[in-house]
Amino acid sequence: MTATATTGRTPRTASDPHRSPVHGVTWLVLRQHRLTLWISAVVFLALVIELVWLRTAMTDYIRTTLRHCADAGAHTDCATEAMGVETDYGELLRATGLFVGLLPLLFGLFVAGPVIARELESGTYQLAWTQSVTPMRWFAAKLALPAVLAVSGLTALSALHTWAWWPVQDLLPGQSWYQGFDKLGVAPVAYALLGVAVGATAGLLIKRTLVSMAVTLVVFEVLTWAFAALRPYLAGSRTKVGKDFPTLNSMDWGWRQGYVTATGGHLPEEACPVRSTVQQECLTDHHVVGGFSDYHPASQFWTLQWTQAALVVVLAAALVWFTVGWMRRGNR
Repeated sequence: MTATATTGRTPRTASDPHRSPVHGVTWLVLRQHRLTLWISAVVFLALVIELVWLRTAMTDYIRTTLRHCADAGAHTDCATEAMGVETDYGELLRATGLFVGLLPLLFGLFVAGPVIARELESGTYQLAWTQSVTPMRWFAAKLALPAVLAVSGLTALSALHTWAWWPVQDLLPGQSWYQGFDKLGVAPVAYALLGVAVGATAGLLIKRTLVSMAVTLVVFEVLTWAFAALRPYLAGSRTKVGKDFPTLNSMDWGWRQGYVTATGGHLPEEACPVRSTVQQECLTDHHVVGGFSDYHPASQFWTLQWTQAALVVVLAAALVWFTVGWMRRGNR
């Protein structure tokens, strides 16, 4: 009879091939919010289909119009026909852009904030912490879901929206690159991370769902306003000078204008308001000889986009670093 040696170790059980690769706290978070995830997936798919259709329809419209203009020669008003893209598709593209630009705030308001604040408010987090789940692991799992959804979803939607907008940007009044800046390129993705970070921070500190949502709304709006005010200074602007206020190209972003004095100095436009009754006297007193416009050409679009996105992501990372430190110190 052969003796069997024992090592004292628990034999390793075979892994279950049917077991989901997502388990533990992450699985619990997905399970708790499965309805929201399904709704988000449906909305995401609908927006993808719409944007692909919009791009195809608009480019086909422009191609057909150009072909018709080439065949008709001088017998048709090509400019008027080309502007028809605004009538047929412009409003839908504008509404879609507004929704894409609103999504970062919605992530912070209804996903990141409530996911954390609701459990802290109700006390259900204590059950998770008694099941061999550390507070940091619980917080990371709660924060990872909205962060992954925000980055992956906004990356795809913003890319598709920019792709649909790009060929018709000069045909859509009110939808120039600088007017829809936060709805294009990498801006929505960066703001999505900021929305998640602001919402999570508010939820962790306040521990009240509705109050944290209100604070998230106010803080996020203040931050986006601050970045919009900072934007003109994120890249070197150009200056155009003329006898009056210079006329810029339709795709140039004229962000500041004013007066040029006889000594070459620049005065802001507010120094001698146009509708002021004493404007002429003011111009004479300052020896104004012309006007200037500071502007960013369309070629600086991506420079401004990436610079702003970097600053937004740094701020989001700082908020996450703060919340992690707050959790580690036991302030919960």
